[in-house]
Amino acid sequence: MHFLNDPWPWLGTLHGRPLTLADLIGRGTLTREMVAVLAWTIAHGASVFVAAGPQGAGKSTVANALLELVPADAHVYVTAGPGDRIELSPRDGSTLTYLLLNELSAHMSVYLSGPAVQRAFGLLRTGVRMVGTLHAETAGEAASALFSESELPPAELNAAFVLAVISASWRGQDIVRRVVELAFCRRPASSPCSSTTPARHSIGPACKSSPVGAASQQLKSNPTSSAAPRCGSDLAQAGVPTQTRGAAGIALRGWILRRPARRAARH
Repeated sequence: MHFLNDPWPWLGTLHGRPLTLADLIGRGTLTREMVAVLAWTIAHGASVFVAAGPQGAGKSTVANALLELVPADAHVYVTAGPGDRIELSPRDGSTLTYLLLNELSAHMSVYLSGPAVQRAFGLLRTGVRMVGTLHAETAGEAASALFSESELPPAELNAAFVLAVISASWRGQDIVRRVVELAFCRRPASSPCSSTTPARHSIGPACKSSPVGAASQQLKSNPTSSAAPRCGSDLAQAGVPTQTRGAAGIALRGWILRRPARRAARH
């Protein structure tokens, strides 16, 4: 990656040695299945936001590790505060540009808020993509926060997002951090994304053409993988719908993959 500006507002939020995706898999924060799904969605143009409720849950750590999935020749611009003008040079059409949003909130002066949020989301129309963090405890809350913070008309938010939700809890003297939900969201032409109540139904034959199905095929070809996403009714039971509907009846095109509750590795 090539940084276009000062990376401190992003790198300065990390504590200790930056963790890799392999580290996070080893610690139980992510699974190989989840990394494959994230890799597929990022490769196909989705922006990524990592969400969690409390501070210290690991949002920045996970988001930084996900940069391994960004093309090596990508240009990255680190946003810094509500006054950031986010002035980018014209794209040449061959190099991808990513905005790194250390957090979508006004909690600190370097976090993205105010007019800079609208400038950042406006750049999605030009092909720019995002990697960032925000505060939310579920995929539905993350989608609501994402689109309410942008304050742009729905017609201007025709972009794809993948949302990774972290749960953090104490176990004795240790903090257990796990990504418990992945959600893919692309606004249909006539409606915005919204908070969701997942519909549970079989994906059936369409599974192989979905992000989860494609990731499954990728994992099956990787002998080091220990698990793969499931198709058909098994996948539906795991909470991966092809369409969900918000409280107001607004369609959310995509899926939600929920991680089964089980004992996690300790940090």
